[in-house]
Amino acid sequence: MIERKYKYFTFVLMLTLVLGFTFEARGAYMGVILFLLVYCCNRLVKIPPFIMMCGITFILLNQILLLLNPSIIADEILSYRPTIWNYYIYEGLENFLFGGGPILTYVSEGAAAYYQSMIGRGVGTAYGTQSMYVLYFYESGIIGLFLLMFIMFIVFCSKSKYVIPFFSISVLAFMETIKIGAVSIYGLPFTYFLVLSLVTKSKQ
Repeated sequence: MIERKYKYFTFVLMLTLVLGFTFEARGAYMGVILFLLVYCCNRLVKIPPFIMMCGITFILLNQILLLLNPSIIADEILSYRPTIWNYYIYEGLENFLFGGGPILTYVSEGAAAYYQSMIGRGVGTAYGTQSMYVLYFYESGIIGLFLLMFIMFIVFCSKSKYVIPFFSISVLAFMETIKIGAVSIYGLPFTYFLVLSLVTKSKQ
């Protein structure tokens, strides 16, 4: 059993590192570090589902505060992603309840133009939301975002052995720590661990 867990962990670790090299993703390495920290913490003191949900909510509230109170320091640390978040949230307010659906080309190109006008430089012609939660708000509205949070809470309460990896990805997903304009690597592992957490038996 221990050997099997070791092989599984090694596979996930190597896959994450390969994705990191392929997509130039700092988030891949941050994901490994975060997973190890949360996993070790959970082995010592079991993390209650309520605390996990409070952690995600706290991150989202701080994300909103960054938009309401722009900070030059925060922009530098987050590579000016709050500028892109602000653009998509402003666009999403037009369809606040149910969202505007999939991001169209002219919208992503508008994000690049807005980024360049605000920052004075750009690295691409079209930008995504740079945050999974901003993406859900734009495409599915506040109702879609609320449903996502509700499903996440169910996962945290499932006591599945996949909850910790899922929680780690959920934390990282608030800011896609990849090169701006690159393909996101968070959607697949987020969905993967979400489904595994819901369909597998609770850990003994």
